[in-house]
Amino acid sequence: MPRSHSFILRQAVWAALVGGLAGCHSAPPSSPYPTGYSLSPYRQPAETAAVSPADREAIYHIVLQFYRPTHEQVRWIDQEALPTAPGDSVRAIDPALIARLVQSLGSSRYCIQGGVPACPLHPTGGSLRVSEIYGLNHGQVRLAVHFTGYAGPYASGSAYAGTEVFLVERENDQWRIAAHAPAAT
Repeated sequence: MPRSHSFILRQAVWAALVGGLAGCHSAPPSSPYPTGYSLSPYRQPAETAAVSPADREAIYHIVLQFYRPTHEQVRWIDQEALPTAPGDSVRAIDPALIARLVQSLGSSRYCIQGGVPACPLHPTGGSLRVSEIYGLNHGQVRLAVHFTGYAGPYASGSAYAGTEVFLVERENDQWRIAAHAPAAT
């Protein structure tokens, strides 16, 4: 190895070593989650369900947009909410709210599951089932989304299924996803 390359390599190793050691003494990154935050898909005792209708639509929109379909896929939005507690009865989501969300998200790619008009036929896609929106404080809410991916429209077998819990917060009068993680089981 030529001397200049050897010198550069030694300098790079030294810089990485010193940088790594310096990083050992730094504080751990702060968590985006508030104290006591739960990754449970269920409502927690300290959470409220009081969210204004305008905020409710904006929050669902930003979270459902996270599941934006690619290529020829479609997303079916389930009309039933996830349960708020284990064994809880099924509750319907306001059909007018779902219709507005489908329109604002793009009715060629988002559809109401089992709704009219029927979704365009696409070879792949997935269904989305949302929880109620749980208020943590004035500027932070939490909700869960269960996504089931399909190999074909309403196929009997799913390719993937999982629930994600989202922390959504208000920033400058806009809602944004602050963090998300798989739901705790």
